Amino acid sequence: MGTQLDLDQKRLTAESSLISLESARIKYNDLLKQLVLNAKQAKNNLAISRSRESDYTIKSELDGKVYYIYPSQGEIVNPQTPLAIIGDSAHFYLELDVDEYDIVKIKLGQEVLITMDSYKGQAFEARVSKIDPLMNERTKTFLIEAVFTKQPPVLYPNLTAEANIIIQKKENALIIPRDYLINDSFVLVHKTEKKLVKTGIKDYQKVEILQGLTNQDAIYKPEE
Repeated sequence: MGTQLDLDQKRLTAESSLISLESARIKYNDLLKQLVLNAKQAKNNLAISRSRESDYTIKSELDGKVYYIYPSQGEIVNPQTPLAIIGDSAHFYLELDVDEYDIVKIKLGQEVLITMDSYKGQAFEARVSKIDPLMNERTKTFLIEAVFTKQPPVLYPNLTAEANIIIQKKENALIIPRDYLINDSFVLVHKTEKKLVKTGIKDYQKVEILQGLTNQDAIYKPEE
């Protein structure tokens, strides 16, 4: 049998062990909480890093073909810097300048005949799709947009074209070059002889003759 002293010592040892165990549990719980917190922070940091990665990936909101890239590799850009020209290679529209004297004759849906240096000897059909109501004060012209109804097989942005907007049609009309007309009323039927004519539909290149000439008459271009 042990003494009272031995019993007290064992009791103290047991109490000390319980205190150490509780302290270890507290440290364990604190460490576990810290590990959980660190894991959450690491997960958040990973999500932030992934979201920032998308900032360096440039995506267009529209499908299309890249025609030009502005910055060179390694060049620093900002959010306002244009990066590229992207377009739909299957659909093109035409930008036409119309003089202020003719703009009142233009209406949506009018037929347009297009000739291009890239397609010599061919004509393509289009329709007026938009009329910009604000005149360019410098050029005194209005911007008109047209869309092809018969599109060339291959096109590129910024190609030049000549357009004739059909504002009126007339069958079997007698026409002459506009620069053969003198003072909008006369033509030369001989080198020096003028003949009075009555004109009809006209544009910058051609003019309709209503009276004064037949398709058998010869005319001469005035000397400049």
